[in-house]
Amino acid sequence: PVDARRACELFASVTPAERAVFSDSWMASAEELAKGQAGKDAERRFVFYDVTSVSSYSELIKQVARGYNRDGEALKQVNTGLFMDGTTGLPLYCTWYDGSVNDASSFRNVLKEAQERGLDKNVTVVGDGIFSDSKCVAFMAERGYTMIVGISAERIAGVYGEISAWRREINAAGCGDSFLNDDECDLSSREVPFAIGEVRGRLIMYHDTVREGEEKTAASRKYRKTLAELKACGFTLTEPPCRYVRRLFDVVRNREAGTWTVSENREKLADAMAQCGSFALFTTL
Repeated sequence: PVDARRACELFASVTPAERAVFSDSWMASAEELAKGQAGKDAERRFVFYDVTSVSSYSELIKQVARGYNRDGEALKQVNTGLFMDGTTGLPLYCTWYDGSVNDASSFRNVLKEAQERGLDKNVTVVGDGIFSDSKCVAFMAERGYTMIVGISAERIAGVYGEISAWRREINAAGCGDSFLNDDECDLSSREVPFAIGEVRGRLIMYHDTVREGEEKTAASRKYRKTLAELKACGFTLTEPPCRYVRRLFDVVRNREAGTWTVSENREKLADAMAQCGSFALFTTL
């Protein structure tokens, strides 16, 4: 058997050129298998992309650096990005990169590398909300890919307002446009035209009544805690207010005094509570 030390020696002996040959061969084989299993009549294939990181004490790995640590560890890390085929479940392309580089910034390079290695253009890339960044969306479109990405109401302009408007409608009507559970009306959805930057597509909004109750409980608890802290300081801050306070309260900056005055805004609070239980996807399909 090969122990850890021998395995390290074996991997270290593999040259960059040999790794590239293996990667290209793997991609070609995995793509051929995926296309074969999908069949000629398949409308499209889905390729999923995600990232993770590995914390390390190593001083020898050149990509090890400090960055956002998903495990909350005070360690340097290496990040890795992976494309996986939705038909076969096999990895298509995997790469390691500097631990200090954030996910959205690295995505464009990783997608470019994967395409150069042979990733088919005729696939739909599926990713989570971090990849709804306007630069990531634009890059996918420029490279010829359709996409489905999670989308953050706080990060992408216009999403918050679309969800709030829709929620006011369904609260008034008592139901949404379509339901995945007709008997209990647990999950409703609506699609509207939407654009991220110059890329046009559709915003698909969902509302889950079960999730709404859970999120409202947590949101109310956080709001009451924040309100108590603001009352304790007389609604006057000596440091710039965080994004959460700016989103739920009115804030006025007193430049001469170097302070910020905060006041309650019930309309903002109602809009924020309306987001509870709601989530959205952006797609160019």
